[in-house]
Amino acid sequence: MRKYKLVILLVCLMICFLVLILRFLTPVKIGVILSVDTATGYEENLAIHFWRNKFPRIGLRPVLLVVETPKLGENEFKESYERLVKKGVSVIVGGALSVEGVILAKLSERYDVPTFGITTATTLLNGRKDNYYRLMTPADIEAIYTSIYLSELGIKRLLIIVSKYNKEFSQTYADHLKERMGTCDIVFSRNELVLKKLASFKPDGVFMILPSAQVSILSKIIRNFDEGIKLFSSPWGRTLTFKDLWTPSLNGLEYITIDTPNFIKYGDLAKEFEETYSIPAGIGTGYAFSTMGIVYEAIEKVGTERKKLIEYFNTPRIYDTTYGKVYMDEYGDPVMDSLYILRIENGEVVQIGRRLVDEFYKKSEKER
Repeated sequence: MRKYKLVILLVCLMICFLVLILRFLTPVKIGVILSVDTATGYEENLAIHFWRNKFPRIGLRPVLLVVETPKLGENEFKESYERLVKKGVSVIVGGALSVEGVILAKLSERYDVPTFGITTATTLLNGRKDNYYRLMTPADIEAIYTSIYLSELGIKRLLIIVSKYNKEFSQTYADHLKERMGTCDIVFSRNELVLKKLASFKPDGVFMILPSAQVSILSKIIRNFDEGIKLFSSPWGRTLTFKDLWTPSLNGLEYITIDTPNFIKYGDLAKEFEETYSIPAGIGTGYAFSTMGIVYEAIEKVGTERKKLIEYFNTPRIYDTTYGKVYMDEYGDPVMDSLYILRIENGEVVQIGRRLVDEFYKKSEKER
């Protein structure tokens, strides 16, 4: 009888041991969905792979990235998202542009999969219980502090240049900014339209809500038209550094943005990223590192079950990120503790100011 009991005990111990071994060998599946057709998406894809190579495990379990790189389109993203769901990923990371974030938020709500955007800041995502989360301060809050700063500089007639591409961000930002400025006009970023508007509207300041390449081109056109016009850009114009886009006309351009010239957190990792890929670690890299760090921490705390991860992300809390502290509320809407004012001086981006964001301190009072 004793031998029989001993055998049963040994078998039970072996089963428990095997279960534990299988659990630790089973990879944590993290889905990635980014269109690499854009420079931002390409950079963020590299940054996520770099992160996983540096941190291949969460606890003892290996991390497996399940990657989809669809063309930028609603049907293409839907098909890619559904493949990730079927493959059993615990969480999905994706959304380089706001247009991607709007698509992904609909899918995360439908399939109940926690989905974390990287650089999506459109206000179209505000106040929705859709299982979509992000770290980049929305455009409406950015517009408030942009208007305050421009008014302090004495800008009386502001021309806002927007892109039809990624209008989910550019148009909403422009609309919020126009509400808060005095004499203001908006024009699309076609060169001939900009020149006509410069001549008819006669602005003393131009604010560009455009990608980096267009900021570089239009800065030269505006400077040639009138060197006295002050130039400004949204964070979208920071998605690429100006190493390859540099022209002297960019000197003096100022950003009101949610990033700093140097990483506050992950600085050593950024240097290694640059050495590995021979490209600058830009805003996409910074937010990709922050997102992956938060996802890893969540899985380490509550495991890989989607429902538990949604509950974790739905709980308001403060996160330490690449560029400062971010408060994320129960809707997954973020606000950073600061906005930064940067200026291009002789080809280098330097920080010339910092504004504390009241909304961060009001919303995060309980968590602080």
